[in-house]
Formats: sequence, structure tokens, C-alpha cells
Amino acid sequence: MQTEHHADTKANRAKNGAHRYRKPRAIADWNRKTLQNLDRRTAPFLRYEQLRNGIISDLGGEDAVSVAQAQIADRCAFISMKLEMMQVADLAGTEPLDLQRFGELVDRGRRSFESIGLQRVPRDVTTLTEFINDIAAQKQAGADSEMAAGALNGAATTAEPQATPNQEIDNGNAP
Repeated sequence: MQTEHHADTKANRAKNGAHRYRKPRAIADWNRKTLQNLDRRTAPFLRYEQLRNGIISDLGGEDAVSVAQAQIADRCAFISMKLEMMQVADLAGTEPLDLQRFGELVDRGRRSFESIGLQRVPRDVTTLTEFINDIAAQKQAGADSEMAAGALNGAATTAEPQATPNQEIDNGNAP
């Protein structure tokens, strides 16, 4: 009996054209609606990207931020872009500003910015003068260590002159 039911199900699937497994529509739509698949030439996307890059730069650059900070920076940029769009629409007279929604977004943006920090983080940038001084210091340190190693090796291979009881050692301070 179970086999007949299974056969009926297969027959029904074949008749309806259904596959054995079908992705739910929400998942299929989600795969098409990602940031990577968006048209990046639109004005809102370009502004979002500009804001995000500025925020990431303020945090010290892509190499200095964690994944969590980058995610919050994405949200901050999006909220900022939406706020700008709302302002422009109101100022242009195309859409009245919903002050309740605008205030909520301002507050959410502020809290998001506070969580990643509002202060600009300076990048560690070495000036040309500092770079040259560092190289000179490294060369000097290398020369000093070679000189010290050479002095130790020379002392081990040559015996120091021994003074006899009636003879003084000439240390280069003779008149």
C-alpha cells in the first residue's frame, strides 16, 4: 500500500511538473536581491557607498575594522543615505517629511555611530623622514652588533699581551 501511495505521489509530481525539491520562493528571491546584484550606478547606491567608505576611512580603513564594525558602518551609511533622501524629497516638495519616522532614523543612526565611535581614528602613517631615520638606525644597530661580535671574536683568538714584572704594557698613551 505504501508503494502505491509513493507511486501516486510520483505520478502526481510528474503530472503537475513539480520537481522533487523546489526552493521556497522567498529564498529564490533573496538570492537575487543582494548587495552584489544591485545596480551600483544609481544615485542612492553611489551615495550609500560614498558614506560607507567615509565611515570606514574614519575608523582607520578596511584593514583596521572588524567584520562587526564594517556591518555597523553599512547600517550607518544606509540610515544616513535614507535620511538624506527624505530631506531632499521634503525640500523639493515631492514628499512631505514624516517627522516621527525621520526622528526615529536620526536616533537609530546616532546610536549606531556611537557603537562604532564618533571620533576619527588616525591611520599609522610613517613619514619619509621617519622612514629614512628608521633605516639609518637599523643600519647603525647592525654595524654596532657586527663591531661588538668582531671584538669578541678577536679577543678570543688573540691573547692579550702579558706584562713582565719590569715592563709596562703600552696602551697607546705613551708620550
